[in-house]
Amino acid sequence: MSSPTRVATPLALVVLAFAALGYAYFVDRGTVSDADREVRGRDVFPTFQIDLVHRMELSHGQETLVLERGEGSGATWVLTSPRREVADPSAVDSLLRELELARRVRSVSEDTPIGEARVRGRVTVGHVQYAFTLGGDAPYPRDGAYMRLLGEPPFVVEGSLKVQLLRTADSYRVRSLIRYGQSDIKRIERTTDNGKLILERVGDSFRVGGPAGPRASRTALDRVFGALADTRAETFLDNALADGAPFRVLRTVVIVPRDETQARVTLEVGGACPTPPGEVAVAIVGRTRTAACVARGSLDALDVTPDDLVDKALLSARGDEIEEVDLSSGAPGGLRMNLARRGGGWHLRAPQDRDLSPEEADSANAFVATMAGAQALSVGGSLAWPREAVHTRATFVRTGAGSSETLEISAVDASGVATARRLDDGAILRLSRAVARRFEPRLVMIRGRAVWGTPFDPASVVEIDDTCTPETERIELVNGLWTMRLPSGQAVDVGYVMDLVETLAHAKVNGWIAESDDGTFGLGPSACRVTLGLAPREPDGGSASRTMVLGAETDGDTFARTLEGPDVFTAPASLRELAQHPAIDRSLFRIDASPGVRAILTRDQAKISLTASGGAFSRAGRAEAGDDPVGAALVATYARNAVHAGPPGPGEGFDFPTLEIQVASQGGASFVRRITIGAPIGSPDDGYFARVSGVNATFALGGRTVDALLSGW
Repeated sequence: MSSPTRVATPLALVVLAFAALGYAYFVDRGTVSDADREVRGRDVFPTFQIDLVHRMELSHGQETLVLERGEGSGATWVLTSPRREVADPSAVDSLLRELELARRVRSVSEDTPIGEARVRGRVTVGHVQYAFTLGGDAPYPRDGAYMRLLGEPPFVVEGSLKVQLLRTADSYRVRSLIRYGQSDIKRIERTTDNGKLILERVGDSFRVGGPAGPRASRTALDRVFGALADTRAETFLDNALADGAPFRVLRTVVIVPRDETQARVTLEVGGACPTPPGEVAVAIVGRTRTAACVARGSLDALDVTPDDLVDKALLSARGDEIEEVDLSSGAPGGLRMNLARRGGGWHLRAPQDRDLSPEEADSANAFVATMAGAQALSVGGSLAWPREAVHTRATFVRTGAGSSETLEISAVDASGVATARRLDDGAILRLSRAVARRFEPRLVMIRGRAVWGTPFDPASVVEIDDTCTPETERIELVNGLWTMRLPSGQAVDVGYVMDLVETLAHAKVNGWIAESDDGTFGLGPSACRVTLGLAPREPDGGSASRTMVLGAETDGDTFARTLEGPDVFTAPASLRELAQHPAIDRSLFRIDASPGVRAILTRDQAKISLTASGGAFSRAGRAEAGDDPVGAALVATYARNAVHAGPPGPGEGFDFPTLEIQVASQGGASFVRRITIGAPIGSPDDGYFARVSGVNATFALGGRTVDALLSGW
């Protein structure tokens, strides 16, 4: 039988063991173990693990900043003092990373003065709570500071930790003031002294003025919602103002979310901020109130008028969002044309059933993009719309959701304007003839974009007749040299000729418009034309030619056709620009900076004399060749193009020139060339008229070229 003493001893040991475990769990678990301290002796916080941190408290004088993590995985951090609001995740992450990587740079003795406490903090990591004090700056390392953990000797930390701990509560506030994106918003109301502007969602689009109003432009909406997203606090205003202290409200914007459980937000925009210029005071009123200074420019897009917002585009869908196009004539038995995307190309369903060739698909893409980008002259309210007024009906199906848009378009009236109704919102649009024509069903519109049905080699061109120049120009290839027959006596700019020939030979249409000229394209007998004569293919064969006729300008392009067929297309404006300038030699405008070449520039009564050396012009007294801005501009001088042959025209300004340049060749005692710069062409940005001795023609010099010559005097 066991004695009471033997039984009591094990029980006492068990009690002591439980007591030790209890101390470890309830007392010692809140401190850093000696083992952790030994293994991670240089770490400021030896047991720091980011995912175990659930509370951080930093006191700076009168302000106490408290950050607390919510419950559950992926929980957000909340700023609970001095205000309660969601914290900026990136700012909190920066603090956590700095605390995790914080190192003790060096230890100091217990009696080292560490200065006044600038920050008192508590960080809770799991069951461990670190209490610390950040003192004054240490003499080294640079930007380092003294720090002490409760119950430990002081030490020195790096400047990055000091900077992070000194951040105020505002550093952890979310600076994006509007947290609803476009897809989250149902309605926006903006109120000013001039009235109220309303944007309301109807399906996938917004309407101006309410659900029955016209559709809002996607481009304009992008600017408005971009401005809301960019409404960012540069600085937060004091708590008294944030908590409701009044300031004069100039604009109010109310944002109603689609989710009715979410709070609506009111943006109150006031006058200038007391902080840096260019910022305005803004208050955001939702579940809480925040006042801040916001850059004025970020709010400019909110100053739009209803007219600025109304969509003048015929279609809301962009070109790459359209997967089907259906165009039909309103006339009985009229043509219907239906196109649908198939893979990377297009399939024609009506009036034929076939896949388009790659060249046709390229035209179809351009055709659809042009329709998607078409703009009305103006947009009005709904009107009675008799069905017999419909000249063309156009329906477009969008990719993805399969939603469609339909336009009903009238015939063009005597003034050259058509009327269209957008069935999406009932808006009435006025269209130019060129825009209305784009929506008519015409198979020519999907023809391949090559201008010429029979291609030709640019090297086979031996003659050019150009009536687009101010006076008819005829250039011929004689014994391998280009010679100008008309106007006579002019040297040919071979580079310009080759540009013209290459451009015409490889020309692509911007879009096919019609199967024939209806008299509205400016392609009648008075239209200018460029004819390229081709060398015969056989020794005894007849010569061939290619002719392009250029008509009226339209939306930055030019109507055109060739003599190969009646089809009308639009050509790039650059082609007409090239065709209308004579190919007269411009080389005399180039000034060679060979050693000893001299130039004198005369402007009003002032003169500058320059001498070439080392490949550059400079005035006497310049330290090095090439450091004279006028000399550098002189070497870069060139003529952009010829304007016309013959004597100067009225208004070209050669009676009172802007600048004169006289050039003497190497070692020459007299000046052998004179360049005279006359008046601006329209505006200085458009260039200047110019002439050069030895050439009976007027040229155009670029505005930047002349500006460079006139600067630095």
